[in-house]
Amino acid sequence: LIPYISTSSVVNLRFVGGTPQWDPLGIGFLSAQEGFDTTTATGRLLMNILGSLAEFELEMIRERVIAGMDRAKRQGKRLGRPSKGHMPFVQAKWPTVLDKLTAGTLGVREAAQYLGVSPSWVSWHWVVAKRESAGETLDPVSEGSLKNG
Repeated sequence: LIPYISTSSVVNLRFVGGTPQWDPLGIGFLSAQEGFDTTTATGRLLMNILGSLAEFELEMIRERVIAGMDRAKRQGKRLGRPSKGHMPFVQAKWPTVLDKLTAGTLGVREAAQYLGVSPSWVSWHWVVAKRESAGETLDPVSEGSLKNG
């Protein structure tokens, strides 16, 4: 007994195989709340109509989400979770941590824990700082790769 069936469940029932694979096994789907039975022709028709409507609804939601993301990009908004490296606390403490890393008095894990970022974030930014101090600069065109400047 399934007490409730959602839009995505109807779509999933159709894609998993739904009633065509169940019919030879004598398995049907009876929805007491919606009032249809897939062992009858009318019930199968109703299941297909509901599945098509559910699929349509999900596709419309997907299109609206994509349109909203495109609009946000055009407005110059950054999508996704903000990087912890841009937090004021991390920016303020990074020079001190960098000095301690360079001096060898602080390890990468300890620095990461202190800043609240991952060890890979600390390692990457430490390498960037070393290369920038050696006269190399970041090439923004190639997405953060280092280039002699």
